[in-house]
Amino acid sequence: YTVDICKSESDSTVYAIYNFYNSGNEERIYIEINSNKEISIEPQFVGNSGISVEGSGEVENDYKKIFLNYTIDSGTKVIDINSILTRL
Repeated sequence: YTVDICKSESDSTVYAIYNFYNSGNEERIYIEINSNKEISIEPQFVGNSGISVEGSGEVENDYKKIFLNYTIDSGTKVIDINSILTRL
């Protein structure tokens, strides 16, 4: 599936990922990327789905790949996921 990533207009370290976890194009999570290209996914809900996510990752220097390690908690099941987002 495809995700869209948008940089925050008010904070250059914050990005929104739309359709995260294939949740729908209107649903999003927020990540923070520090100067070392390390990613932080603070605990949050994926849109209004009731599914929570938290994790970490890193960005390649050329920004063509993002590596994420995160935990999804649906309230009844917890899943650890490793994923790679690739720029098209």
